[in-house]
Amino acid sequence: MAVSLPKQWEDWCSWLLGLWLCISPWALLFDLDSTATKIAVISGILVILADAYRLSPMGGMDQRHTWSMADCMPLDCWRQLIDG
Repeated sequence: MAVSLPKQWEDWCSWLLGLWLCISPWALLFDLDSTATKIAVISGILVILADAYRLSPMGGMDQRHTWSMADCMPLDCWRQLIDG
């Protein structure tokens, strides 16, 4: 299964957001908080994987489908933080 490189600016921004989430605990010096570090790194990986799946032939690039897993990630992380 081949993944095509992103061509639209939204795709590149999504990949950069995922990368930033993965490195942000160390860049912003909150890596000693293990819970926050885990959430940031896992969220970044999931954002990258969701976009890679969407760009793959299996995920398709159907423009009618506007919601992706990456769109729901901030809401899910927020819900998990509130629920404890």
